[in-house]
Amino acid sequence: MFKSILYLIGKTEKNNLNFLGKHKFEVNFSNNNLQITFDSPKVLIGCDKIPSKIARDPAPSFYKYRIEKIDKINHDCFLYRLVSPDGIYCPIPLGHHVIARLTKKGNVLTRPYTPISAKCLANIGKSRLEFLIKIYQDGIFTPELVKLQEGDVLELSEPNNRVNIEKLSDESNVVMLAAGSGITPMVRILQHRHAQKRQSTLFFFNRKRIDLIGEALFNLSFDDTLLVVKNVFSDEQDVSGDELRGRVRKELLEENLSTFKDTQFFVCGPEGFNIAAVKSLEECGVDRKHIHIFC
Repeated sequence: MFKSILYLIGKTEKNNLNFLGKHKFEVNFSNNNLQITFDSPKVLIGCDKIPSKIARDPAPSFYKYRIEKIDKINHDCFLYRLVSPDGIYCPIPLGHHVIARLTKKGNVLTRPYTPISAKCLANIGKSRLEFLIKIYQDGIFTPELVKLQEGDVLELSEPNNRVNIEKLSDESNVVMLAAGSGITPMVRILQHRHAQKRQSTLFFFNRKRIDLIGEALFNLSFDDTLLVVKNVFSDEQDVSGDELRGRVRKELLEENLSTFKDTQFFVCGPEGFNIAAVKSLEECGVDRKHIHIFC
């Protein structure tokens, strides 16, 4: 992927922008071509004043984190607590993920993960990250990951995400649709909004009750008035209370949400779930720009 580093908006010295005046411009990128369109040819006279270039995104840097603790959460989910190398403090912005990397028979395997906790150990100059990871026995990455023990090393990249999730999560209305371990990027958003005294709605999709993850892990109470949780099961015959049965679909959302207006929707789960969730939300009239998918 390419990116423009044309520092036209607040990234260059102020004097370099004087020639723009009140003129507007549009940047389009397709088929490895960058096109900048100005609303007046006169603007081009000053373009040579701005240093610019097109460059490939740099490859992320990886660091060797030590696995400090591994706890089993349920039948197929584990909590991994990792500590960074000496002198490495890498803050993880809200909603950002890192790439985990390991090697199998000379082949490099990678997988993105979003930490549910990211803390600075100021007294020793390190970071401690916690990840909730579901083990897929027929997967590619996690069968190798589960072989690692406490004290072993796992490579993690710098954080990655281009969207300002914290700004989006500050909106008054936020609804989250998470399937299985797709709950992980939602945890810190829930905690962030709770600290701001903002209400959040979470639809948590799982096959059965045994797949649920205890709320204590999130340092939140699902009975809190600031958090509305709808557990949705696809393979449970009997549901009770606020539990729902089925899969993500337009009718389920319409029956359980009072409004879709002025709301940001966060979605995370397997690819099939993400596709179905976006389709269902769009059928409910939600503009695609208000739907944000975590990888």
